[in-house]
Amino acid sequence: MVVDLGKRKIYQRQWYLKNKEREHQKQAARYWGDHEKALEWSRQYRIKNAKHLEEYGRKWRVLNRAHYRKVKKEYLFKKRMELIQRMGGKCVRCSMADWRCLAIDHIYGGGHLERKQFSGNQQRYLKHILGSVSTGQDRYQLLCYNCNRIKQHEKKEWGMLCR
Repeated sequence: MVVDLGKRKIYQRQWYLKNKEREHQKQAARYWGDHEKALEWSRQYRIKNAKHLEEYGRKWRVLNRAHYRKVKKEYLFKKRMELIQRMGGKCVRCSMADWRCLAIDHIYGGGHLERKQFSGNQQRYLKHILGSVSTGQDRYQLLCYNCNRIKQHEKKEWGMLCR
């Protein structure tokens, strides 16, 4: 029996379009019916194929550098704005509310050492600060750049700038 692949493909496409909703419902039922099992499978797959996935991600970021940078920049901006809103949205000293001039200040100093722990990974660093602010820790405050510089001068918080 010889099957014309062109006709078969057309038939399969027509069948799919006719039954698309039903197939989506079946897939959703399979996924959500045993959601924990699906998540566990996904976890195990990521563990088993960690090196392959890491290499794939690295190659993808190289090939799609412009898109990756754009998405990362948008994500960091969104997280920074969320952090500013959670911290009150204005300088605690002079009440300046322009987000472009606001800086996240470490109340007790040592910000350069904390940033060093994250090895330049801004995403993880912002998540860390967001977590601290969300749990109510008072280690950070919002200052405008002028007030931040004045505070550094008053408390002699030079950090790595003078070394």
